[in-house]
Amino acid sequence: MNKKTVTLKMLAQEIKAASDDYIAMKLSEKEFEEILFHYSFRYGDKIFSNYGSLKPTIQSHLGYQRCSLVESVLNKLNRPLNSI
Repeated sequence: MNKKTVTLKMLAQEIKAASDDYIAMKLSEKEFEEILFHYSFRYGDKIFSNYGSLKPTIQSHLGYQRCSLVESVLNKLNRPLNSI
């Protein structure tokens, strides 16, 4: 995981890689949650729209199933999607 990710495309690639690793059971649920929380807290303005949903650019890079996974994990944590 690159904690200094700054572009939208790089963020999408990092989240996509983390999602794929979680699905392949290379990451535990806790590790996946920590990664998502880090990105949502630090780069929430780049990832989420004003209404708290994923931005369309992120959605297109991730795909429907990964978006559903990311949103369900963040909702499960009871943390707001736009943490900033």
